[in-house]
Amino acid sequence: MFFIYGQWARHITGLVRGMAQDSQEYYQTLDDNFRPYYSKIHYYDSASPKCKPLTFMSTDWQGDKLAGFGSFTNLPTGSGDCLQHFEALREGMGEDCGIWFAGEHIPPPGGLGTVTGAYWSGEEVAKRVAGRHGVTVINPLSIQFLSGPRSFSLSPSSSAAQAVPQPSPSRTPPPNATKLPKQTPTEPKPVPASVKLAAEIHKRAPAITETYVAYGACEKLIKECARHADYTVPQRYEKNGVIPKTAEGQDLGVGKGWWYESLGLTPTFNNWAQVTFLHMYILTVRLRAFPAAAAPSWHQHLLDHFFYAAEDRMVREHNVYSRMIRNKYLKDLFTQWRGILAAYDEGLVKGDAVLAAAVWRNVFNAQEDVDLRGVGVVVCYMRGVMQGLEAVGDEEIGKGDVEFGDPATQMKFVEGRSRMMDSLPAEEGGGGLKKSK
Repeated sequence: MFFIYGQWARHITGLVRGMAQDSQEYYQTLDDNFRPYYSKIHYYDSASPKCKPLTFMSTDWQGDKLAGFGSFTNLPTGSGDCLQHFEALREGMGEDCGIWFAGEHIPPPGGLGTVTGAYWSGEEVAKRVAGRHGVTVINPLSIQFLSGPRSFSLSPSSSAAQAVPQPSPSRTPPPNATKLPKQTPTEPKPVPASVKLAAEIHKRAPAITETYVAYGACEKLIKECARHADYTVPQRYEKNGVIPKTAEGQDLGVGKGWWYESLGLTPTFNNWAQVTFLHMYILTVRLRAFPAAAAPSWHQHLLDHFFYAAEDRMVREHNVYSRMIRNKYLKDLFTQWRGILAAYDEGLVKGDAVLAAAVWRNVFNAQEDVDLRGVGVVVCYMRGVMQGLEAVGDEEIGKGDVEFGDPATQMKFVEGRSRMMDSLPAEEGGGGLKKSK
């Protein structure tokens, strides 16, 4: 793929403008201009038919008035706070009018002025338009969608995990997994031709399409991971508003949910990242069981989407417009993520005490006055959800329809008396016999 602009772009598009893309003249013109470049590829052999392009396709944005004649968004220095204008464009004219805008000037800050950003905004607007007409948009590149979209939820109980649909035959569910009642078979719905085509493409070229399937699913997975510690900074949207700070100098936001209201975490960017990382780790453990050829794409896209979400939050809630500063924060987050993987992995192998220590260091920032019951609930929650994911097949995880449960349900296990206490001597708090002197 060649991305060209300026005078060379005007020259190339001018040469082929008006030609039929399936004509020999069109092919020959583009081949003459680009052969000097693709012939530099290693092992290129001009005599080999395998080194000859099958076809060419070129765009002509500079000649398209609907594409602004090749223009794109640019924010020069001194433009001021333009975020509110972009947000207004993203919202469109609302459900009542059913009019939304798409383009490289619409997506989150990480995609502004890019082809990728334009693609993202087009996807989002398509979902809104389809939703207004009662149509549910599914990922057309995923062959697993042929049976129709089905969602499932996980209950983080350590004793059982409910999942819909039932586990894939290729993965054996834990003995205490809840069994679902048999359902009466129904007449299958006709499969759209586009989905059939996508399925055939995925079957013939799984390595090529896997990354696109992973991209779409991981976007949904990250939204679910980030949802649990979501927060806002209201003063950010007020004129001359003063953002409150924590004792450590972090921006203090407003958040709801168990992690803030029950566990006592403060709504800050760092705590949002740590809670999101924790849920990402739970998914990462499950993704490791994917086929070896596919797993790397899923791991990478999951991490990439976290960085997109983190960078968007920096701009949206914390006024961090400097790309240099955002990149510094992102590098720090990447370092933290690598450390979290090692720490939580060690806890899974060595036991709950080691896992609790890792949770205490990361989620609770190693606070000395932390309520240990909260640490225990988080550890129990992690174990329960990971057990629940074991009962779910790869094809269901691949749809991205994961919903994490409420950690509060684990308190009863933390506050309950362990049977191991009965084996301890009475002077050590157990219910056993007192040691004789």
